Amino acid sequence: MAFKNELADIVSKLGGNVRLDAEFDAKITHVVTPPNCRTMKTLAAALTSRWLVSPEWVVECGNQGKFVDELQFGVKYTERPFEGKVFYISKNFEKENAKGKDYKVKNAHTLATSLGKGSIVKEGSGDVDYTLVGKDIDPADVFGKAITWNEFVNLIPGTGKTSDKASPAASKGVRFAVPEGGEKSESTKQPSDKRSPSARGRK
Repeated sequence: MAFKNELADIVSKLGGNVRLDAEFDAKITHVVTPPNCRTMKTLAAALTSRWLVSPEWVVECGNQGKFVDELQFGVKYTERPFEGKVFYISKNFEKENAKGKDYKVKNAHTLATSLGKGSIVKEGSGDVDYTLVGKDIDPADVFGKAITWNEFVNLIPGTGKTSDKASPAASKGVRFAVPEGGEKSESTKQPSDKRSPSARGRK
């Protein structure tokens, strides 16, 4: 917790707005995370093209007194695996994840629709691309391709992967927004960088 607070202090001093709670909103531009971390925060960042960066990036920003280039410390995914896709949640999946375990159903709705820009239908049809299934699969209740929860999550690009320089002891879930026009270090800018401003972490 102490390390998380240290990272948050660095971001705040540089003019960033830090979020340490469980919410993920459109203002967030970066998620600070250890490598290979799979949480709703990192999944949300991957689906919405936010930067996933290692804690070392924040430390380097603090050392230079500026927001430095993210490329050596993280990744931003542009793939949209759920966009335009139609999902159906099978009855056996809902049954297996009921009574206190319905977080998977809720998370599926969040990931596929509000974050992934896809849709979930209540009744199966020929328009369905994927059916989320449980352990006991009923072929009559499968439309499109049957996928398990893990297969559903694995459709998200680079799930939780950041720089291999990230410390395994780093704190999870530091999220923040870099202010519009936030200054970057001249020494780390790419001379021929043709990426959009958003790809350079401005928003």
